[in-house]
Amino acid sequence: MVPAWDLLTDTERYPTEISKLRTSDHSLALYIHIPFCHSLCYYCGCHTVIRTLASPASEVYLSSIFKEIDCIHPYLGGKKSITQLHLGGGSPNFLTETQIKKLIEKLNSAFSLAPSFEMAIECDPRLATSSKLALFKQLGFNRISFGIQDFDPNVQKAIHRIQPFTLVETLYQECRTLAFDSINFDLVYGLPHQSQTSFAKTIERVIQLKPDRIALFSYAHVPWMKKHQKLIDTHALPSPYEKLNLFLFARQAFFDAGYEPIGMDHFALPNDALVKAYKGGYLHRNCMGYTTGTFKNYLGLGVSSIGSLGNTYFQNHHHLKTYTQKLSEGILPVERVKSLTQDDIIRQWVIQQLMCYFSIDKKEFYKNFKVNFDDYFREAHPHIEASSQQNLITSDGSQIKVSELGKIFIRNICAGFDIYLQKNQSGKYSKAI
Repeated sequence: MVPAWDLLTDTERYPTEISKLRTSDHSLALYIHIPFCHSLCYYCGCHTVIRTLASPASEVYLSSIFKEIDCIHPYLGGKKSITQLHLGGGSPNFLTETQIKKLIEKLNSAFSLAPSFEMAIECDPRLATSSKLALFKQLGFNRISFGIQDFDPNVQKAIHRIQPFTLVETLYQECRTLAFDSINFDLVYGLPHQSQTSFAKTIERVIQLKPDRIALFSYAHVPWMKKHQKLIDTHALPSPYEKLNLFLFARQAFFDAGYEPIGMDHFALPNDALVKAYKGGYLHRNCMGYTTGTFKNYLGLGVSSIGSLGNTYFQNHHHLKTYTQKLSEGILPVERVKSLTQDDIIRQWVIQQLMCYFSIDKKEFYKNFKVNFDDYFREAHPHIEASSQQNLITSDGSQIKVSELGKIFIRNICAGFDIYLQKNQSGKYSKAI
C-alpha cells in the first residue's frame, strides 16, 4: 500500500503498544537502520547520510541507538525473545569492528535470541574486509547481502559506485569459506548505460558465483523525492521497453540456471529458506522485502526506521539531528503512525497474497474475514475484468490466479486493490516499469 502516515501526537501511543508485547505470543523481529555511507550513489532511493570513515558520526549515532533501546526496554518488561535481526542502511558495514561488537553486545543484554534466530546484514563490498566478514560470522550473522547493482564499468561510473568484479568474487569466496547460511546479491535494472549486452555479462558473472538469493530491483527514478538523482543523465536511461527486456532476460537466465522465482523480484536456489517458505505457505513481504515468516511485531530502531506492532505502524524521525536530539532528551524518536482499519487489513492480505503467491483463494478470504470476496471488492470488478481481458489474470468463482504475463506486471494488478493509491492520483510515485 502507498504510505499514508499521520503525525504522532499522542506520546503514550508507542509505549502503550510496546507494553502489549509483554503478553504477546507472536514472534518479534528487529530492524536497525545504519544510515551512513562513505560515498553517494546517484541511483540510491534509501535514507542515507554521507560521512567519511574517520567521522565520529557513527559513534554518536551508536550511542543514540543504545539510548533508544534503553527507552524501549522498560516497556517490554524484561528480555523479550527475538527471532530475526536485520541491519540495513545505508551501509551497516560502515561501522567499525569495535562498534559492531558493541552493538551486538547491547542487543544481547536487552533481548534473548530464539533457537531459530536469523541474523542478517547488508554490506557495501567496497567497505567489506576479510576481518569484518569473519567478525560477522563470529558474532552470529548467518545471512549476508551484497549490493552489486551492476558489474559494468560504464554503468558503475554513471551511478558513482565503482566496485570491480574481482573484489566481489574474493568477498564471495571468503563468505563461502566462513559458511554463511545464505549469501544474497542485490541487482538493479534500468540504470544509465545498461544494455542487454552489458547486463547479460553481469548476469553471467552472478550465475558464475551462484549466490543463494538474488534480488532484482527496478531502478526508481524519483528526483523530486531524491534530489541527488538529478545527477543521473536521463538520456542514458534505457527506455521502458528496453528496461522491461532487461528484466525478462535476467529472469529467464536465472530460471535456466536453476533459480526459483520468489514473488515479483527475488530468485533463490531450491534449498534456500525463501523457497521453503514459499512452498510451506509462510512467505511474507514487508518493508524490507520478502522474508521467511509473518512477524506480527517488529521494532524499528534508528533514524527513519519503520516498526509494526499489532495492526499499527510507527516510523522514527527522518532527520538525524532530530532523531539524536529526541533521544538525548529521553524521548522516543517516533514521528509518524499508521493504524490499520479493518479495510486496510483486508486489502493488505489481498496484496500480500498476490505479491507472494500470485493468487487469491476466495474461500480462504471468506474464512479469514467472513465476507464474500466478490461482494467486498465490487468496486474493483472493472479492474479485475480489464486485467482478465489483458491476460494478466484468470478469475472465477473460487480464485484469482495471476498468469505468467501478469507476474511481470504484478504491481499494476495490486494497484487495483490499493485504495490509497487510487485516492492519491495526483501524487507522484515511481513507474511500474
